[in-house]
Amino acid sequence: MRYRKRPIIIDAWQFDGTWASARPIVDLSRHISWTDSDGGSLMIDTLEGSLHASPGDWIIRGVM
Repeated sequence: MRYRKRPIIIDAWQFDGTWASARPIVDLSRHISWTDSDGGSLMIDTLEGSLHASPGDWIIRGVM
Protein backbone atom coordinates (compact mmCIF):
# COMPACT_ATOMS: atom_id res chain seq x y z
CA MET A 1 0.00 0.00 0.00
CA ARG A 2 1.05 3.56 -0.63
CA TYR A 3 0.02 6.64 1.29
CA ARG A 4 0.51 10.31 0.69
CA LYS A 5 1.45 12.60 3.54
CA ARG A 6 0.36 16.17 3.09
CA PRO A 7 3.08 18.78 3.43
CA ILE A 8 2.98 20.71 6.65
CA ILE A 9 4.14 24.23 7.37
CA ILE A 10 6.78 24.66 10.07
CA ASP A 11 8.49 27.64 11.66
CA ALA A 12 12.28 27.85 11.35
CA TRP A 13 14.97 30.18 12.69
CA GLN A 14 18.70 30.18 12.09
CA PHE A 15 20.68 30.59 15.31
CA ASP A 16 23.90 32.57 14.87
CA GLY A 17 25.12 32.52 18.47
CA THR A 18 23.87 35.98 19.41
CA TRP A 19 21.13 36.91 21.85
CA ALA A 20 19.36 38.75 19.02
CA SER A 21 18.91 35.47 17.13
CA ALA A 22 18.22 33.46 20.32
CA ARG A 23 15.51 35.68 21.76
CA PRO A 24 12.67 34.74 19.36
CA ILE A 25 13.53 31.08 19.89
CA VAL A 26 13.75 31.35 23.69
CA ASP A 27 10.46 33.28 23.79
CA LEU A 28 8.68 30.28 22.21
CA SER A 29 8.95 27.97 25.16
CA ARG A 30 10.10 27.59 28.74
CA HIS A 31 11.91 24.43 27.57
CA ILE A 32 14.69 26.42 25.85
CA SER A 33 17.58 27.96 27.74
CA TRP A 34 20.30 30.37 26.59
CA THR A 35 23.91 30.22 27.75
CA ASP A 36 26.49 32.83 26.85
CA SER A 37 29.48 31.17 28.53
CA ASP A 38 30.63 29.30 25.42
CA GLY A 39 30.03 31.97 22.79
CA GLY A 40 26.28 31.50 22.75
CA SER A 41 24.39 28.23 22.65
CA LEU A 42 20.90 26.93 23.25
CA MET A 43 19.72 23.89 25.17
CA ILE A 44 16.35 22.71 23.91
CA ASP A 45 14.27 20.11 25.75
CA THR A 46 12.44 18.02 23.14
CA LEU A 47 10.37 14.85 23.18
CA GLU A 48 13.57 13.01 22.18
CA GLY A 49 15.63 14.56 25.01
CA SER A 50 17.83 17.65 25.42
CA LEU A 51 19.50 18.99 22.29
CA HIS A 52 22.35 21.48 22.02
CA ALA A 53 22.13 24.18 19.34
CA SER A 54 25.36 25.80 18.18
CA PRO A 55 25.80 28.91 16.03
CA GLY A 56 24.78 28.16 12.45
CA ASP A 57 22.14 25.56 13.42
CA TRP A 58 18.57 25.84 12.26
CA ILE A 59 15.86 25.52 14.90
CA ILE A 60 12.52 24.27 13.62
CA ARG A 61 9.17 24.02 15.34
CA GLY A 62 6.90 21.38 13.91
CA VAL A 63 3.31 20.46 14.60
CA MET A 64 3.99 19.06 18.06
